[in-house]
Amino acid sequence: MKKNNPVSIIVGGLLLLIFALLVFMYQVRTTEVAVVTTFGKPTDRRTDPGAYFKLPWPIQKVYYLDKRVRNIETGLQQSTTADDYSLLLMSYAGWAIDDPSDFFPRFDRGSYVAAETKLREMLLNAQKQVVGKYRLSDLINTNAAQVRFSQIEQDILKVVRDQCTGQKYGIDVKFVGIKRLGLPENNTLAVLDRMRSERSRLVRSIEADGAAAASSIRTTALIEAQRKIAQANAEAIRINGEGQAEVQRALQVLEQSPDLAVFLYDLASLESVLQNRATLVMDPTWPLVNLLQSRPPEAPQAKP
Repeated sequence: MKKNNPVSIIVGGLLLLIFALLVFMYQVRTTEVAVVTTFGKPTDRRTDPGAYFKLPWPIQKVYYLDKRVRNIETGLQQSTTADDYSLLLMSYAGWAIDDPSDFFPRFDRGSYVAAETKLREMLLNAQKQVVGKYRLSDLINTNAAQVRFSQIEQDILKVVRDQCTGQKYGIDVKFVGIKRLGLPENNTLAVLDRMRSERSRLVRSIEADGAAAASSIRTTALIEAQRKIAQANAEAIRINGEGQAEVQRALQVLEQSPDLAVFLYDLASLESVLQNRATLVMDPTWPLVNLLQSRPPEAPQAKP
C-alpha cells in the first residue's frame, strides 16, 4: 500500500476543522443579535458580538436579528382633542430589538413585518389617547410658547413603551414624533372662526387695559393739577394778604401826614410822566411844576 501523503492529511484535517467550525460555531456581528433554538424552541440569545458554540442542525438553529434602530410611520389618523375638535395626525417612531428572547416568539420567529404592524396599531391608539387629553390650542396656536408638541410626543412615547414592556414584546421604542398635522375640511372654518374670536377677545382685553390705564393717568393728572392750583391759590392769597398788610401800614403813615401823601403822589406821577427821557412843555400853573423848580418848597410838616 502507498503511504498517506502528509500534505493530503494536513489539508484534510484543515477541511475537517473548517467543517466542524461551520457546524458547531456561529458568529454574531456588531449590528446583530442571535437567538438559538433547540428543537424549534428558543433556548439561548446572544447580544454581544463574537463567536459562540452551538450544536449542529437539526438539534439547534441560529436566527439572526438586526438590532439597529428601525423607523415606522402611521398614516393620517383622525383624533379628537379635549375640546371636541378633530385633527388629522401623522406620527413616526424609532424602535429596536431590546430582548430577542421575547421578540423572537412574539412575532413569528422575529418577523419585522409583524412587529411593525403591531407597533403601528399601538402608536395610533396611543396617539388618540394622548391627543384626547389636550386642547386644540396646545397643538395650533399663534403663540409658540403655548404649543405643547414636545410634551404630547413624550406622552405618546411613554404609553407605547409601557405597552411594550407590559406585553413583553422585547422592543425598545427609542423616540416618537408628530410628522404632520392637518384639519378635516369640515373643521377648518370652525377653527378659523375660533381663532378670530380669540384674537378679538385679546384685542378687546388690550383695549380695555389701555382705557383703564388712560383713565388712571387722567385722574392722577387732574388730582395733581388741582393740588398745584390749590397751592398756587393759597400762595396768592398769602401774598395778597401780605400786600394788603403793607398797604394798611402805608396808609396809616400817610394818614398821619396828608401833605406828605400828596407830595409822594405828585412825585410818583412826575416819575411816570418823565420816564423814557420825555420832553415836557407845560404851563406854569401845572400842578407838578413846583417839583421841577431848582429850589422846591420845603416839605410840609406832619401834623401832631
